[in-house]
Formats: sequence, C-alpha cells, structure tokens
Amino acid sequence: MSRYCWNYEEVYRKLDTKMIRAFWKVAEALKGFESKNIDPRAAAYVVAMRRVIEAMKAREWV
Repeated sequence: MSRYCWNYEEVYRKLDTKMIRAFWKVAEALKGFESKNIDPRAAAYVVAMRRVIEAMKAREWV
C-alpha cells in the first residue's frame, strides 16, 4: 500500500467529477431511447451493460 491520503476537498472534487460524468452518460443513453420511453434507471443499466460489453471485448471474451 502506498498510504496516499486525500483531503476532503480532493475527495469531493474527484467524486463530483465522476458523478457528473456518470449523470451525463445516463442522460445521453436516456435521450437515445427517447422513443422507447425508458426510465432513468433502465438507462443507467444500458450504460452499465455497455461498459461490461466493452470490457469483455477488450479481453477478447466475445
């Protein structure tokens, strides 16, 4: 372990960046399925499954 410590502001900034990025990815997926009337939770699943598929392709599992 490297014993690297972050202060509150740094943790908050990093988390805020990740949450904003995740929000916009879900919003983009939601917009892409506008005609299907899916809810935000389903759009989040779409984003998650796309990530899983990308990881599987990167490992040449599919």
